[in-house]
Amino acid sequence: MPAVSTDRAVRRKVKQIAGLRRSKKSKIACGTCGPVAPDFLRQQFLPITFNKTSNAQNWEKIEKMFFASVKHLCTLHKINFINDPDLSFPMNIAVAYRFLKKELGTIDSSLYLLITENRNKTTLATIKSLHKDYDLFYVPLNALDELHRDKNKGCFDLVLSVFGYLNQHVRLPLLCENDYLSGCYEAITEWATNADNELEEAEYNRYRTDLKAMHKKISILEKAVLNSSHLAAFKKRLNAFKPFGNTERRLKVVARKFYSLYQEFPNRSFHKNIHCEHLEEEEGERGYPDHYFSFFWDDHCWIHDHLVEYVNCDLQERLEFEVPVSVQYFDRKQTSVTHAFPFENKLLTLMDELCAVLYRFNYEKHHD
Repeated sequence: MPAVSTDRAVRRKVKQIAGLRRSKKSKIACGTCGPVAPDFLRQQFLPITFNKTSNAQNWEKIEKMFFASVKHLCTLHKINFINDPDLSFPMNIAVAYRFLKKELGTIDSSLYLLITENRNKTTLATIKSLHKDYDLFYVPLNALDELHRDKNKGCFDLVLSVFGYLNQHVRLPLLCENDYLSGCYEAITEWATNADNELEEAEYNRYRTDLKAMHKKISILEKAVLNSSHLAAFKKRLNAFKPFGNTERRLKVVARKFYSLYQEFPNRSFHKNIHCEHLEEEEGERGYPDHYFSFFWDDHCWIHDHLVEYVNCDLQERLEFEVPVSVQYFDRKQTSVTHAFPFENKLLTLMDELCAVLYRFNYEKHHD
C-alpha cells in the first residue's frame, strides 16, 4: 500500500469532521497507511506527588523504599549518585529524581523516569514507548470482497481466518466497533451525498453508488469476520491451501507467520501493554488506539483518499497518543534492561506484510 505521510500537504482544504465521537473503549488492529515523525506518538508521564496530608505518617517508609530503588537503578545503569544528607524529605527525593532523570537521558534518551508505586511500594520506574515508522495501521476489509468477487475461495477463506485472529484475539476493531472511523465514513457520506456539494452529476451518482455498496458490504463482511468458526479453521485452511502464483505463495507465508504468532502469544492483544494511567492530560484531545489501529474499508479508491486526508488532519491536532509501553520497576534488583516489544513488533510487521499482499492482489487484477 502506498505510504501517506502525516506531514504532507493535502490536496484540498479539509474541514473538521463534525460530530465525531471520541472513543476510549473500543480498542483493536491493522495494516500500515503511512509514516510518522518520531515524536508524533510521544508520551508524557506524571511522577508521584508527595502530599503532607496523605503521606505524613509514611514519610520515613516512602523515603526508605525510594532510595532502595535508586540503588537498584544506579547499579543497572552504572550511574554514580551520592545522596545529600543535608536535604530533608521530600526535597531529597525531588533533587535525586531530577539528577537521575538527567543522567538517564544521557544514557538512553528513549527512556522516561518516573516515581510510582508497584506492589504497594514507592519506587522508581523507567518507561519506554513503542515507536514505529508508521502512524496508521489499517487493514482493508474490502480485500475479502475482491477475493469473493474473483471466486478465489481458497484465498478468501485463508484471509478470513487471519482477519478473525486479528479481530478476536489481537482486538483489531471492525468499523462496527470503532466509533472514530465510523464517524469519518459518516462525514464522507454526508458530504458526498449532499446535493449542494457542487459535484458533477456523473461524479455525484458514482459517489452515491460507491458509498451505498460500501455500507452494505461492510455489514456482510463484518458478520463473517466475527464468526468464530473461521478462526477455529485457521490451521486446517492453512495446511490445505495450495497457492497458485507468487502472490498466493506470499499470502500463505504471511498467514503461516500469523498462525505462529497466534501460537506463541495465544492470549495476547495489542492493548495489553497500553498503560494510560501515566499519560498527562494536555490541551486538545488524546489519540486513542482505534484512531490509528483498525480495520477500514479499502486502500485504493476515492473513499480511501478522503478518509486519509480527514484522519491525517485530525491526528495532527492531537498532542499525545495511547500506545503500548514497557515498564521496568526498580523496587527490586534488576540484572538487565527489560524493555522489549516482541509481540507488538512482530504483529505490526506482519500487518504491514499482509496489507502489501492484499494490495498486490488488487494491483494484479487491474494491471496484469
